[in-house]
Amino acid sequence: MSTLRSETARLNGAKSKGPKSPAGRRRSSLNALTHGLCSSVVVLSNESPALFTAYLDGYIARFSPADTVELDLVQQIVDSSWRLRRALAMETAAYEREMLRQAPECEDFTEDVRLFTAIQSLADNSRFPAHLSRYESRIHRMYHRAMDTLTQLQRPAAQKTLQNEPKEEDQ
Repeated sequence: MSTLRSETARLNGAKSKGPKSPAGRRRSSLNALTHGLCSSVVVLSNESPALFTAYLDGYIARFSPADTVELDLVQQIVDSSWRLRRALAMETAAYEREMLRQAPECEDFTEDVRLFTAIQSLADNSRFPAHLSRYESRIHRMYHRAMDTLTQLQRPAAQKTLQNEPKEEDQ
């Protein structure tokens, strides 16, 4: 990089002070957010924090985590499940929007044919279905990995005893 370019970049960088207000900082923190499937933010601004909390509480009631490790696993399960629900909503919205876009030319088609035409159009003209499928697969793996780990940790103590250990009534 030339000296002039370097000096210009330094001067321009010194002018930027970033967002000042809490609202500005919050808005700025979401600048790179596109679809929210890989985001560190679980509940997006258009989603209900109260609904998410109720969803989390349901999982906590179901699994009754015994410690912080189990609670972290429940949180991972809920986060993944919440994202999977979002992915399903996104997929549904994309197909609905495409069917509406194609409505005039497909008005004589059955609903099944309209849906197929929308799916085919999205697959042919967009990378959305492939990207969504990749994100869903990743999130599914995260969900199942956390669920498997949690169920192993919560397996009853009787199932955890070694095969060669004597049972209590044999002693």
